[in-house]
Amino acid sequence: MRHLILTCVLASFATVAQAAWERTGQTPSGAVYRITVPETWRAGDDLVVYQHTLSFERDLAPDLGPLLDAQLQQGYAVAASGYSQSGWAVFGSARDNRELLERFRADVGVPGRVLTYGSSMGGYVALQMAEDPAIEVAGVLALCPAAAGSRTWDAALDLRVAYDAICTGVDGGQLPQAADQPWLVGAADVSPAGLENIVVHINRCTGVNLPEWLRTEDQRQRLQQLKSTFGIDSDDFLLLNLGYATLGLSDLVRDPAKLGGAIGLGNLFVDYGDTELNATIRRVVADPFAALDFRARSSLRGDGDARIISLHTSRNELSVPEHQQALRALVPATRLSSAMVIEDAPTHCELRPAETLAAWESLRAWVDSGTQPDAVELQARCLALADTGSVAGPCRIDPDMAIDDLDGAVRPRLEPVMQLDSRFSGNWYDPVRNGEGWLVEVLDARTALIYGFTFPAAGEPGAQQWLIGTGTIIDNGIVVDEVYGMDGGAFGTAFASDQTRLVPWGTLRFTFDACGSARLRFNGPAAYGRGERRLAQLLNLGGQDCSASQADAGGPGAFSGSWYDPAEPGQGVVINTRADGVSTLAFFGYTATDGTPLWLYGQGQVDAQGRMRFDAVTRPRGTSFDRLDATAIDRSAWGAVEIDFSSCDTAVLRYRSEDPAYGEGEIALSRLTRPAGLGTCPLE
Repeated sequence: MRHLILTCVLASFATVAQAAWERTGQTPSGAVYRITVPETWRAGDDLVVYQHTLSFERDLAPDLGPLLDAQLQQGYAVAASGYSQSGWAVFGSARDNRELLERFRADVGVPGRVLTYGSSMGGYVALQMAEDPAIEVAGVLALCPAAAGSRTWDAALDLRVAYDAICTGVDGGQLPQAADQPWLVGAADVSPAGLENIVVHINRCTGVNLPEWLRTEDQRQRLQQLKSTFGIDSDDFLLLNLGYATLGLSDLVRDPAKLGGAIGLGNLFVDYGDTELNATIRRVVADPFAALDFRARSSLRGDGDARIISLHTSRNELSVPEHQQALRALVPATRLSSAMVIEDAPTHCELRPAETLAAWESLRAWVDSGTQPDAVELQARCLALADTGSVAGPCRIDPDMAIDDLDGAVRPRLEPVMQLDSRFSGNWYDPVRNGEGWLVEVLDARTALIYGFTFPAAGEPGAQQWLIGTGTIIDNGIVVDEVYGMDGGAFGTAFASDQTRLVPWGTLRFTFDACGSARLRFNGPAAYGRGERRLAQLLNLGGQDCSASQADAGGPGAFSGSWYDPAEPGQGVVINTRADGVSTLAFFGYTATDGTPLWLYGQGQVDAQGRMRFDAVTRPRGTSFDRLDATAIDRSAWGAVEIDFSSCDTAVLRYRSEDPAYGEGEIALSRLTRPAGLGTCPLE
């Protein structure tokens, strides 16, 4: 019966494709798009978005993918963006796909389910799209995806600097070198003509384009050293990888919309497995902020609910099969069906039509029925398709092939990188800007909540400013892409959440070079500008200080976190408490007079019964963000705050101000956040 159904499906594909209309245009980002829609398609029907692979030139005529005819026959609309960037286009591809869907909704109709697919970089972009909270993606077909993202370019850097070391002194063999960074090519060489010139130099060093009998012995040795060092069997793939390591790498670093000239990748501590090469190879030192941004833009998170089928060719020497292992480590097995396709010779994801169609049909069935296929079922479906003779095989999906860890194919960066944990939660400040501070809450291995308490820039309204943003933890850094201020409220018991509004402020980047030491880079509104701070940690939660390994906070430290009134969200307090009960309070709210941002700060103590007292709460003011003068700050007393905890999740806050405009009042508090490692509540 299954064979009969597949025969009927294939027979429908073999007929003239369903009548469809097509539209092209350009999104606000500058990306050219293409949409094809069956005449029978109606709003609520499904949409497929095809993602193209890397190209060194902007795609002005986007391809709609190898499955177009089948998908149109099945009633899908199909769309693709040419992306607003060439090369490693992932810096703008998320925006490009959002704009494509906005255009589709406006011109065609609101789609039902969205499915997406692509290979190599296109596979990465398809997975990236499925993580976008602004787009609900039901299914992803990722073919040979460069799933580890930034690690692809680690390999490119390694190949480039190894080539330079191996071919040094060879007449005509040195690659073009830019004046500013010798491991890059100049901007004029990032072109098809530049690539031809690069190939000439590579040929002088290695003879890679010459017949074997014309190569000198020195050329053979250098060629073999490059290939063996990087696990490349094919001469053609060596040339292809060197193209990425020259043009692609230079475009990545120089493009203002990518790294903008900053060095976001390096090889300072990489071991190349050869004593002489380790001694002679150029060492590139990455800028920590550029490296953080690069990893943030070129790393998947594994988020979302999409069902994913991924096939990878076993001898792919560009997007190496070990990327599949990285994907398996990232995405829960309940959402990922991953399989290898066995090859006799290296190709760059040259799947047979039956293999691609089998993966697509399996994804459709999974999205429709909720039944997840495994590699055995993918192979069986492929064989059934190929048996009809309408779709070319053979079928080579192997359910048993093991895949090595990516570190075996791409040398790990051995820089001493810390993983942020609960020891990094607490109070931070720049000693030369005493009076301004930052509160960090590490919530889990991937998420941190950041508060900033500072002052408005000169000319901005109010006397204080506070900021909030949720950040993504990446290795030893935190990326906060959406930082907000708030205004428009009232204070304390007079506060009403419907009076407030979020005010977009900018971005923050934290890099931690040691426990207790960090650098902060900000990009704010015009009045605030861009800048950097050197931060030291003032207070840790519980007993989790840098003198010991990560410990259980427990005890008084368990009161730490963000607290608010769920009935009126928009004002609240952050409490940080050490193991000895010493506590700090940051109250984030609004002035009683004009609703501009207000923050209060105090230091106190909590006792064994959960009674916390702050007898000298201040409201610092009198300076500005852009010209902060610690000596000008007015730290006169504002009043007192008491917090009584009935548990580690509920409390009552009472305030009493010396300023009649604020008076006194009582607020019921509930826990909003629970920083990692808080441990056992002392009241339990």
